[in-house]
Amino acid sequence: MNLWRLELARLWRTHRWLLLVGAFGLFAVTGPVLAAYVEEIIARFAGDLVIEVPEPRPVDGIAGYLDNVNGLGLLAVVIVAAAALALDARPEVAAFLRTRVSRPYALVIPRYTVVFGAAAACLAGGMAVAWLLTNSLIGPLPAAAMLVGTLYGVLYLAFAVAVVAVVAGYARGVVGTIFASVAALLLVALLGQLAPLRPWLPADLLTAVLRLVEGAAAGEFLRAVAVTLLATPALLLLAIRRFRGREV
Repeated sequence: MNLWRLELARLWRTHRWLLLVGAFGLFAVTGPVLAAYVEEIIARFAGDLVIEVPEPRPVDGIAGYLDNVNGLGLLAVVIVAAAALALDARPEVAAFLRTRVSRPYALVIPRYTVVFGAAAACLAGGMAVAWLLTNSLIGPLPAAAMLVGTLYGVLYLAFAVAVVAVVAGYARGVVGTIFASVAALLLVALLGQLAPLRPWLPADLLTAVLRLVEGAAAGEFLRAVAVTLLATPALLLLAIRRFRGREV
């Protein structure tokens, strides 16, 4: 069995894929449903209290999905990626692999690609479900904007998993890798709140679809796309270099 098939089998047999499918699938359903029926839900539990709720807009269905994806969904991706990329978490397994695989990239790239591919498929599948439910329950959303926004979100996941790969090269344990990766991604998100830096950082790509469906031009995100396309392979090269020079 080659390393690519091994990683696919590992993802399947450890049931880590369920964490991704469960998180993205659940949010894809609850986001549009809650947005469509928020008034009825509030009225059901508010009793005699009168609360005015604005009429839901189609973008609210996707926003409900992405609000959760940007938090718990991304955390699920980090957990699965850390479990796969923390190569030295188990020294005996790390020693076994390194004595049989002479090229560090052959250890890193299959693990990275399988996790990223699974996360990207779940994000895209969840986006499709959220789009269909939103169209049915609230109103139509432009298909072209949804497609471009989904591609931007997938690009952000490529960057996020690459961040985990670098962190895993420094933090030996899975738990340490998870916490440090979350901190690094939060730092990028915080820097993205600064007006001069925001157009250049990957932070907004995951939720770019929200602005696209409301009329923003795809070109507004090209600077962030360019930086992400440059940063992601650079991070992977750094991770490979780190694993190459690291002692078990």
